[in-house]
Amino acid sequence: MTYAQNKRDANEQGLIDLWVSLGCEVVQMDRHAGFDLLVVSHETVYIVEVKNPKRAWRLTDAEADLQSRIGQHYHIIQTDEEAMELVR
Repeated sequence: MTYAQNKRDANEQGLIDLWVSLGCEVVQMDRHAGFDLLVVSHETVYIVEVKNPKRAWRLTDAEADLQSRIGQHYHIIQTDEEAMELVR
């Protein structure tokens, strides 16, 4: 797999570190999953797509398809504040 095929958002590791510090379990997903992370907090599982707020972004076709199928259960997180709010 080339670097471009496995590229992660620049802020993803920082968000993972934050969630782990708050007691969450975090699983990074394969690029074909349609989302980046499973975040488990207090027996709740969150489906998370990480986007970098410093860059223009759009959802990939796979991401948009999954978001349209699961709606409010698909969380797009860009900042530490959004990450903390998600697991409160």
